[in-house]
Amino acid sequence: MRWLGSLTAFYDLRAIGISVPPSVEDLCHVSGKDVRVWGRQDFLDDVIESIRRQLELSPSHAMLEVGCAAGLLTAGLSRHVGSYSGIDVSRAAVGLARSRRLAGAEFQVMDAARLDFPARHFDRVLCYDVLTNVPAFRIVRQIMSEMMRVTRPGGKMLIGGINDRSMTESFGRRLAAVAEDLDRRYGPARRPQVKSSLFRRILLWYKRAVWGIEPKVGCYFFCREEFLRFGEEHGLTTQICDVHERNPYFGCRFNVLYTIPGHS
Repeated sequence: MRWLGSLTAFYDLRAIGISVPPSVEDLCHVSGKDVRVWGRQDFLDDVIESIRRQLELSPSHAMLEVGCAAGLLTAGLSRHVGSYSGIDVSRAAVGLARSRRLAGAEFQVMDAARLDFPARHFDRVLCYDVLTNVPAFRIVRQIMSEMMRVTRPGGKMLIGGINDRSMTESFGRRLAAVAEDLDRRYGPARRPQVKSSLFRRILLWYKRAVWGIEPKVGCYFFCREEFLRFGEEHGLTTQICDVHERNPYFGCRFNVLYTIPGHS
């Protein structure tokens, strides 16, 4: 899948050259999030609290985050659960996440559509602000099927920050308005100091010249009905809700919370 190669290369190149341990600004950069929003601790705390509340996190839970990048959310999430596992396709991003040496957290390089975990292994599974990079719902289905497979009966899985297809035009206007407001309030977004790396240049050349891959991400939209149908097909309890109110794209993005049938 060429799109996955392009996506992996994009995040690898963002992570290579970042000093360890990474700062919050670095973590935002690697995950492609605007530091002027996500770099504020009050905003990050609000995101974590909204996830904690929706997933009803408990110290008894084993949790998996699918698409963790360099672990921007890890410190906030891991303190609410008994164990935390994060996976990402970017080896460089996972290396940065490991360099933080967060207690109770482990990270692995893994394809979200082919999770290398046993069935019914986790109590809670999260995939947050990831599907914007996935070009087709058939791939989303593969990812959600794997998330469902590794979730225990009675467990919950939350897919967050999904671009709402019915709001595509509104999203474009919102994107421009948010950028203008942030520039006015904070000035242009700063990029972290990334060390010039021979390996980084070689990797970029190799991806382009040998594999024909251009590092890039997309911005994809999905219908709420697609997630409702997936829930019905698999007998899941499905709840579709808004992202947390402080999210700049509130009203243009939504979350999906699935509960696996049975008892934990």
